[in-house]
Amino acid sequence: MNTFVTLKSIKECLSTNGYCTLRGFDRSKLLGFANKFGTPTVDPRHPYPIRALSPQHVTKANPNTLSSRYGLLPFPFHTDVAHWRSPARILLLYCVKPGSGQRPTSLVDSFQWKLSAKDLHILCASIWRSGHVRSFLCNAMECEENSLGIRYDPGCMTPYSESANEAQVILQRFLKISSSTQIDWSEQTLLIIDNTRMLHARGAALVPDTDRVIERVLIGGSYEDVGL
Repeated sequence: MNTFVTLKSIKECLSTNGYCTLRGFDRSKLLGFANKFGTPTVDPRHPYPIRALSPQHVTKANPNTLSSRYGLLPFPFHTDVAHWRSPARILLLYCVKPGSGQRPTSLVDSFQWKLSAKDLHILCASIWRSGHVRSFLCNAMECEENSLGIRYDPGCMTPYSESANEAQVILQRFLKISSSTQIDWSEQTLLIIDNTRMLHARGAALVPDTDRVIERVLIGGSYEDVGL
């Protein structure tokens, strides 16, 4: 199978399932591969296209991050960089070291939710405050004619309107009843996620696992005037 067909099949998998997992991926090809999906976008606080992420104790974490709230505990389901004006479109996670805690990542597909017309209206109309220092207002769901896009992170988003309070109840209800896909990490595993469709969560560790190293590349989105 040539490179074009392989890349095509990966993109088809991403379109169908909202994510794609590749095992035995060559780390040296990560950035070049990421460029196949668009231009990498960096967080101003970490101005490199590839960022290494490891579980951290609350006292050692950067402020206004999920680690500063949850430390070594599991993370809730969320959209990555929901504090950006426009969150990244694609998220690539590469396992350098799975860690001694055998901590998985879980995925929930918002496209599988059977939203009523009322639910959809509330989600698209709800106004949220996102960010911390320079916060801004946004929607939890972008509703266009032929597509939906979700933005949700309880770590940096708070309801701003009454409909957002209702939206939060709806989101939590669907997250509770949704079946999730568990990704068990091993070295050289690459996980590609549609960040506008899938919500992902960091699972529990069997033992403290600060030795876990996952590298992240963000594709698309805009951090301009973000509320950090």
